[in-house]
Amino acid sequence: GTCCGLGIVHRAYHVLEEYTVLLRDGSAEEVKTDRWNQRPPPPKGEENSEYHNIEFRYFGQRELGVISGIRPGDLVQAHFAVKQRRRSGVEPASPEEPLIKSTRTEAALVINTTVQTVAVNFTSDYVVSILPRSFVVDVTNLTLPRERPVHTEL
Repeated sequence: GTCCGLGIVHRAYHVLEEYTVLLRDGSAEEVKTDRWNQRPPPPKGEENSEYHNIEFRYFGQRELGVISGIRPGDLVQAHFAVKQRRRSGVEPASPEEPLIKSTRTEAALVINTTVQTVAVNFTSDYVVSILPRSFVVDVTNLTLPRERPVHTEL
């Protein structure tokens, strides 16, 4: 099944109102049709010749809900992770402890996104960080219309 989960839109055909979605977080592979996934294996030696016949699963606008419009290349405001120390004040915090969000934000360039994280390059000091999505100020959805636009054929 290709239903009901979070994913990253890979290709957007806005005029056609069709979109492809990545199969897994961190993958470059797109979701394919059930017919493609259930086809018999190709004959030996012809495994790579099927590339141009791949049947991608195209999702319509009604099948997708945008949770974030942040894309690689976007300039955003992001909180940085503040260093923390153990209670003794000497030992560094363990990697298992949750990150502490800074109170202020800084401009950052988005390098990559996954469902859970956003990789950014802070423009003030060129430090690259992989942050939880909650650390990035997402203003992309503020410009979305309150209701989906209705398209009527004349």
